[in-house]
Amino acid sequence: MKTKLKRNTLVGRYFSFSVGSVLITIFLLYLAFVLFVSQYWISTREQSLVTCINSVAAVVQDADSEVSAGADLFSNTKLVGSTLSLQSETAGADLFITDAKGTPLYCKEMIGKEQQVRQETVCDAHKKYQMSERYLKLAQNGKLSEVTRLNEVSKRKQILVGCPIYSQNTVIGYVFAVVPYMATIVPYLMQQSRVFIGAAFVALILILFFSYVVSYRMVAPLQEMSRLTKRYAQGDFSKRIYINGNDELSDLAVSLNSMADSLSLMEQSRRDFVGNVSHELKTPMTSIGGFVDGILDGAIPPHEQKKYLQLVSKEVRRLSNTVASMLSLSKIEAGEEKLKLSEVNMNQLLFDALLCFEDTIDASGYQIEGFDRMPNVSTVGDENLLFQVLYNLFDNAVKFTNPNGTIRVQMKSDVNRVTVWVSNTGRGIPKDEIGHIFERFYKIDKSRSEHVKGVGLGLNLVKTIVELHGGEITAFCSDQNVTTFTFWIPRKQIANR
Repeated sequence: MKTKLKRNTLVGRYFSFSVGSVLITIFLLYLAFVLFVSQYWISTREQSLVTCINSVAAVVQDADSEVSAGADLFSNTKLVGSTLSLQSETAGADLFITDAKGTPLYCKEMIGKEQQVRQETVCDAHKKYQMSERYLKLAQNGKLSEVTRLNEVSKRKQILVGCPIYSQNTVIGYVFAVVPYMATIVPYLMQQSRVFIGAAFVALILILFFSYVVSYRMVAPLQEMSRLTKRYAQGDFSKRIYINGNDELSDLAVSLNSMADSLSLMEQSRRDFVGNVSHELKTPMTSIGGFVDGILDGAIPPHEQKKYLQLVSKEVRRLSNTVASMLSLSKIEAGEEKLKLSEVNMNQLLFDALLCFEDTIDASGYQIEGFDRMPNVSTVGDENLLFQVLYNLFDNAVKFTNPNGTIRVQMKSDVNRVTVWVSNTGRGIPKDEIGHIFERFYKIDKSRSEHVKGVGLGLNLVKTIVELHGGEITAFCSDQNVTTFTFWIPRKQIANR
C-alpha cells in the first residue's frame, strides 16, 4: 500500500526558511552578545579590583611611613589586616600582600573573629602562592590584569590584578587580588542572558508572525494562478487574475491574463471553425447526396439529370475551394507556405482571375471598368498566391454587386509598391461591420446576403497572403454604397518570406 506523502507547500518552505534564518541569526547574535558581555564584565571587574588593591597599597604605604616615624607596629599590622579583610569582602575577591620577591606576607585571614591579629599573618592556602617574576614585573609596571591559573595552585581560571607598594621610591612589596573567573561571570551571564532571551523571544514571535503574513501574501497570488491555470487547462477561460501592485507577480499575472485571452480567442475560433465548417460542408454534401440518390433511384427523370449533375459539380467545386482555402491558411499560419518568387505580370493576372467569373458576369449584366486605362505593371511575388487574392476579391465583388451593377478595377505602381483597387456597386457594407470582414468565418448579416453561399474564409485568406508578401489590405464603403478593397505589395520581395 502506497503512502501518500504530505505536500511540501511553498508557504511552508518559505516559512521554514524564515524560521531557520531567524534562529541562526539569533544564535549568532547571542554568541556575539556573550562575547561582548564577557569582555565588558572582565574589564569592569578588573577596574574595580584595581581600585581595591590601590586602596590597600595606599594604606600599607602610610603604615610603613608611620613605622618609620616610630608608631606601634602592631597597630599598623592590624590596620593593614583590617583593610585587606574589608576590601576583600567589599570586592568579593581574595586580596593578599607579598614581599618584594613575591612571597605572601599578609592575607585577609590574618584578622580573627575578635578583630585580633593572628600569630600567622598568612594562612596555609596563601602560603602556597609564590608569585612568579613575570607577575611581579607586570605588577610593577601597572600592567598586571589578566585571566590566568595562578601558579598551578588553582585548577580554575582566575582574574588576577596587582600593583606595587613603594617606600621611599623603592618597591617593598605587592598587593594582589584574585577572583574566580567562572564563579562570578556565569551568574552575571545568566542574568543578562535571561534579558536577551526574553527580548529575542518577543522579537522572534513578531518576526515569525510578519514572516508568515508576508509569505502568505506572496504565495497566495501564485496559488490563485495555479488554480486558474488548471481551469485554463480544462478549457475554462472565464476567470482572470487580479493583483494590485507593480512587481514581478503583477507582471506574471498580466502575462497569464494575456495568455488566457489568447487561448480563449483561439478556443472560440476553434469552436467557430468546427461549427462553420461542419455547417458549410454538411449543406453541400447533403445536396450532393440528395441529387445523386435522386438520379440513382430514378426520382429525377433522365431529361433533368444533366441539370442536377451540373448542380452537383458546382457544389463539389465549392467544397473544393473551401478545403483549399483552409489548407492554404493552415500552411501559412504554420509557416509551411513559402513564397515562390517570380516576375508577375499583374495585368494578365487580373484578367485571368476575372475570366473565371465570365458566365456569372454575363448572366447578371455586370459592367466591368478600368482595364482600358490600366498601366502595364510587373512585380515580384508568388504568382499562385496573388492569383488567389485577385480571385477572392472578384468572387466577393461578383457575389455582392447589384444586378446590372458595375465592377471597377484600378492599378498603379511606383518604385516601391504596386497598389490594386477592386470596387463594386451594391448595398455596401455597414460601418459597424467593415472592421470585421477580414476575420475568419465572419459573414455579413444574413438579410443582406442570404442568397450568397460561403464559409467566410476568402477575405481572411486574402489578408493573410497580402501580409505574407509584406503588404496591407483595407476596405472602404462610400455613401453611394460603393465598396472598395485596396491592397498593396512591395515590388521587391524578401527571399525568405
